[in-house]
Amino acid sequence: MHINRPRLIGAVGVWFRGLSFTARARDRFTTWVAGCALGYIGFLIVSYTVADAAMPFNYRILLPMLPLAAVALIAGSSSMLARLARSWPMTAQRTRAALTLVVTLGVLLHAFSTGQFARAANAEGLGYAARTWRDSATLRSVGELPPDCTIYSNAPDAIRILLGRDARAVPKQRLRRRNSLNTQRHQDLRRIADEMTLTPGKDWAVIWFDLIDRNDLLMDEATVVRGLPVFLDRTLSDGRVYRVSEIKREKRRIALQEVGEAP
Repeated sequence: MHINRPRLIGAVGVWFRGLSFTARARDRFTTWVAGCALGYIGFLIVSYTVADAAMPFNYRILLPMLPLAAVALIAGSSSMLARLARSWPMTAQRTRAALTLVVTLGVLLHAFSTGQFARAANAEGLGYAARTWRDSATLRSVGELPPDCTIYSNAPDAIRILLGRDARAVPKQRLRRRNSLNTQRHQDLRRIADEMTLTPGKDWAVIWFDLIDRNDLLMDEATVVRGLPVFLDRTLSDGRVYRVSEIKREKRRIALQEVGEAP
């Protein structure tokens, strides 16, 4: 089928011309984008108040604001320049040139930093795909545990994702939803200790990774291992492995029998 290129190009040009904003449309568009930004801020406030009071306001959470802010800034600048051109044409031209220079420099800097980030991510990986996790001696030691071993850890998600093994989290120090102290944390730790004590013959392990820091939400390592009948089995370059101590388990079982809490 033959396509008349000049007519096609002309039709595309007419279509783009029909999409060009009037001053009033630009103002409405800027207002709409600003409304979206305010709506996202409202969403964050509601999430913080209702669902996750421990939510960190870092770059990942605030990233959706970046394109909205950029679009609003560009649309607002276009509207401002249109008004300025009607009264001070020369000033508008200089302002347009300055804004063009600023935007160009911003794009070039962003492209450079994106290239560096992409190169580093390709070499080292991101998140649980990072080289530090792939080369983790502690993670390898988890793979060596018996299949029926019940695992507690400060990074159970890493064990599930990278090894496909079930793992449980140690008790929470703080509750994310309210960002308040978990008043049941010691009872939760005692429940785990009783479970380890009253199931003879069952294998248990506590895995602690140094690659991730969750002490703001989970009980710290010293408190956890002090409250459980475990001993330090292995110290590795990026963590530690604790196993159940039969001596501590027997002592705890006798103590529970004395208070009538164990058969």
